[in-house]
Amino acid sequence: MAKVMLENIKVATEKVVLLVTFSGFYLSPRFPLVQEIFLFTNGFLGTCLLMYSLHYYWGRIEKAGAVAYYLILFSDVCLSSSVGYFMKSSVYSMIKGTFWSHDYESSIIDSKRNEMEAEREKAIRMLYLALVLGICYMMLDVVVLAFVETRINKDLFLLFPCWIPFDTNEISIHITLAIWEIILVLMAAFCMFGAMGMICLFYSHISTEFSLLEYAIGKLGARAREMASHHEGFETSRKEVMKRCYTRCLGMCVDHHAEIIRYFRRTTKLLKICYFAAFCTGVVIFSFAGFFVISDNYAVKIKFTLISLAQLFFLYIISLIAEMIIEKSMTIRERTFDINWYELPMECQTILLVIRTVSNKPLETKLLSGQTVDLAGFMSMVKVSYSYINMLLAIAR
Repeated sequence: MAKVMLENIKVATEKVVLLVTFSGFYLSPRFPLVQEIFLFTNGFLGTCLLMYSLHYYWGRIEKAGAVAYYLILFSDVCLSSSVGYFMKSSVYSMIKGTFWSHDYESSIIDSKRNEMEAEREKAIRMLYLALVLGICYMMLDVVVLAFVETRINKDLFLLFPCWIPFDTNEISIHITLAIWEIILVLMAAFCMFGAMGMICLFYSHISTEFSLLEYAIGKLGARAREMASHHEGFETSRKEVMKRCYTRCLGMCVDHHAEIIRYFRRTTKLLKICYFAAFCTGVVIFSFAGFFVISDNYAVKIKFTLISLAQLFFLYIISLIAEMIIEKSMTIRERTFDINWYELPMECQTILLVIRTVSNKPLETKLLSGQTVDLAGFMSMVKVSYSYINMLLAIAR
């Protein structure tokens, strides 16, 4: 099956791939092992420190909540670096697969592809800008409001409470600890938005390919006539030439459909892990966010509310993407109903029946626990979180 390289998409994707590399999901081409060891070691040490700190602050619910809040974020850094190393082939297939498209050997499809890829290239550049702004938003929120909180409480400047077996009043230790905390939070931000970037690249490719396939099926007659024009002069009847061209053009659609499904199946396990980790993180974060919503410290309240909103937006986007992939995969089946089957050769009718049968099962993204990811599941989590926070507010009053 012939493929065509999308050079403009490859160039546009480079910056987004760089962010995904910083997150640990995608191995650095120069120092892959060093990168993963650095990310995993820092994430693991941060997780261990906060696990011990959780025991230390157990009697103070607000500090314990803040520790647990960051604990789940740092454990995600360990997960991202582990996934990037042990599932590098799946990550590579997901990202590098976005640079290729099916070659229909048709000027009609080529012109449409160029039009669609120009829009996609613009969207990818906007995605990179949005991811950078998201990382800046999270870091400014955490660092600036931690500084405000420090000024209010006349305390040491720390992004999150943690128990250190050293004298943190000593300036060198305090500065080192503060810098390390900033690095850890930055790694968590790269992890969150790097995962979002990877999933958005995946969706942009699979959505564009489904749209191109849908267009190719709709232009079946025009493509067949274009192909037949290249066979003029051969000692074959016009009817026989058209029959072969229709069969060949529709066979290309089947090949393209199979490529899209294979691309999705190769990334299924990776998507399950990413979505499961994202939703588990969301549940923990929203649970502990309730303690800060009812806090009397406005700096703490604003800081954790803004982080929770970022996590909520992240979960909404990836849930929306999962649902849109389901809808996109079903459009191929609906497109086959727009074709006049009786005008086509019997071989083409059989091929269309195969396409319709395969399209009956949508491409669903599932969690490791088996649940299908969609907006309904996302809204269920939001409703539970809202009820939980309302309960805490009622108790506080």
